[in-house]
Amino acid sequence: MFSLASLKAQEITLKKGETIKKLKKGVHYKTPNDLLEKFEGVWEYQNKNEVFKIEIKRQKTYVNSLDIFIDNLNGKYCYSKNYSCEINSEIYNLTNENSDIDSLSEGLTNFMFYDIKYDKLGKVKFQILENGDAKWTLKNREMTLNIMNSKKEIGFSVPTNIILTKIK
Repeated sequence: MFSLASLKAQEITLKKGETIKKLKKGVHYKTPNDLLEKFEGVWEYQNKNEVFKIEIKRQKTYVNSLDIFIDNLNGKYCYSKNYSCEINSEIYNLTNENSDIDSLSEGLTNFMFYDIKYDKLGKVKFQILENGDAKWTLKNREMTLNIMNSKKEIGFSVPTNIILTKIK
C-alpha cells in the first residue's frame, strides 16, 4: 500500500554548536523557529519625509549542489523621500548569505543587497539590538574594477547606516 505520508521529506532541526558530519540527500535542515522569527517581518526607518522599509521572510531553499533543503531569510525593500512607500516588488532584493546558527543566535545575519535604482550589489549586516530594533549597515561588495561599466553610481540609493523598528 502507498502512503502520502511517506512522500514528506525528512526534517532535521539544527542546534547551536552542532556539526553535521554527513549530509543526507533530500533532507530539510531546518533552522529553529525562534532564531528566524526575530528577523521576520516588516522593518521601518523614518526620518522626516524619508521612509525606508524592508520585509524579511523565511524561505525553504533547495541547494542543488548538495541535494538538501535549508531555511533562508530573504527580503524586499522600498524607499521614498515622500513620506511613504509600499513594498510591492516580486523580486527579493535581499538574499541571505553566510548566516549560521551561531550568528542567528546572536541576532546577526548578512544579506546580499540589490540596489534597484543604481543597478548594483551591496552587502548588508543586519543586527538585532537588545531593545528589539535592528541596525542596518550597507557597504559596497568587494569587486574588481570593470572598465567597461565604470559609470556605476558611488554609494547607494537607500540609507546605509540606520536603526530600523519592527512594525509587523
